[in-house]
Amino acid sequence: MLKIINALEYKEIFPALERFVETYEKFCIALYEKILLKDKDVFVLIDGKILGVFYFAEGNSLICCIPKWTKEIKKVFSDFIKDKKIFCIHGEESQVIKLEKLIKWKYTKKETRNMFLMEYQGLVYIKNADLSPFICKMSDCEKLM
Repeated sequence: MLKIINALEYKEIFPALERFVETYEKFCIALYEKILLKDKDVFVLIDGKILGVFYFAEGNSLICCIPKWTKEIKKVFSDFIKDKKIFCIHGEESQVIKLEKLIKWKYTKKETRNMFLMEYQGLVYIKNADLSPFICKMSDCEKLM
């Protein structure tokens, strides 16, 4: 039977949650941090195995890693979140969009953050470039990004 549990009530589950989220770590780094810290607001969708994990603090952020949304998962998640206040949804864009659609009846879009880790793609060599250190100014922001 699919249910949502508070991970802190089953502390032995945290290593499994780390392994579960590692696959999606690029898009779930904030959630991964919450799991590593054994945060009291980490919840697990479980049905014999882990189907998803999310962080939710009342009136605060919702960070979610639910790779395969089923009708049953949507129902259980909706029931859990129906009386909660949400300030911000963090995560990979497709997950955020799914969450916004799922909770549209109660979530007035206040702030949505599409977050992911940058990836190392190897060294980039810049010919004839001055690579000496300098103090950045506001005009250098675009170059940094």
